[in-house]
Amino acid sequence: MRSKKNMGLENTAKRLNIDYVNRLDQEEYDV
Repeated sequence: MRSKKNMGLENTAKRLNIDYVNRLDQEEYDV
């Protein structure tokens, strides 16, 4: 079983990854 702390870290990583991908997409269009 996963602890709440580990699940929180996973959710944060997913959120950061999404933010990072969105930032890359925006940079492509900011030319």
